[in-house]
Amino acid sequence: KFEKLKTPMVKVMAKVATIKMIAERGDFNVDELVGKIDAFINKAKK
Repeated sequence: KFEKLKTPMVKVMAKVATIKMIAERGDFNVDELVGKIDAFINKAKK
């Protein structure tokens, strides 16, 4: 599901990337990205 996040480039960028940068990379706006992250976390808690 998150295979694209397991690359050497992601390891480097994770140290400097902002939520805005990640949202733009995923073609989301910030609110959409935060909502998706929230939904993922809440789903994992169940």
